[in-house]
Amino acid sequence: MMLFIRTQANNVMLEPTPETISALAEHYLPVSPTAPYIGPSKVTLVTIQFELTADLPVAVRKWEQLGFVRVNPCGETSLADNVDRSGFPFEAAAIGASVVVSTAWPAPPQAVYLAPASSQAREAGRTVRGYGSTTFEISAPPPVVTSHLEPETCEAARILLDHTQDLQATVEKWGNAGFVRLGAADAVMRNDLMGFSYIVAYTALAVGATLVAFQGTPAKQRRIRRLDNGHIDMDAAHADPPVQMSPRGSSVIQAVFLAPTSIDARARAEAALTCSHVPTNP
Repeated sequence: MMLFIRTQANNVMLEPTPETISALAEHYLPVSPTAPYIGPSKVTLVTIQFELTADLPVAVRKWEQLGFVRVNPCGETSLADNVDRSGFPFEAAAIGASVVVSTAWPAPPQAVYLAPASSQAREAGRTVRGYGSTTFEISAPPPVVTSHLEPETCEAARILLDHTQDLQATVEKWGNAGFVRLGAADAVMRNDLMGFSYIVAYTALAVGATLVAFQGTPAKQRRIRRLDNGHIDMDAAHADPPVQMSPRGSSVIQAVFLAPTSIDARARAEAALTCSHVPTNP
């Protein structure tokens, strides 16, 4: 199960702009796969808000005044205790709650689960200061009830990323592990570009790939040129490299997009690599 923590300052899943995605997509060079292949795994993500507080009753009352109602775990009381705090979001999703308000350390872990009674309450909850949120995969949708709204969910694809220092060897390794090559792309990106992994992942989904093996090479802009075959001339980039990697400098990104030929091959790769979730129904 994948778990991601967000703060209020970054409370929206990072989504690359069309301009940044096109950096790879516009230079994508497809090849004919050597065998039939399957696509990435599709999963459901849920987002649960949480607030840590030193005064549980006061914090809960604040949410209730915004139009949130308590959701009882296991049909009992809305107060949960004697469990590790990290389990509270998963319990919330299982019972259809959207918000966890829990005691902060060093107090014993206790939590109250809440959910918005209306869409207006949900929007009001987004304005609360000092909360965070966590997004993770769920195996079944949250329960639907009439007393409140269920947590926000979205469908997403698992895209696997393999950042390597030897692209050729890595691509060969995945070929031996049941993956076929769909295409490749070379692009130039600034070293201080935020959300680079999402750019790679969004491009992968756009071309039907499940796994991206990629390598970054710092390079001087004046040494970067594209060959007639569509790839960047890496011999020229290596001939005169920058003295050091600068945040304002640039790097050549070489990416190879691959797809599994079987469910087993995909599962083995998912167990070994970092996964990025790309929404399929934004």
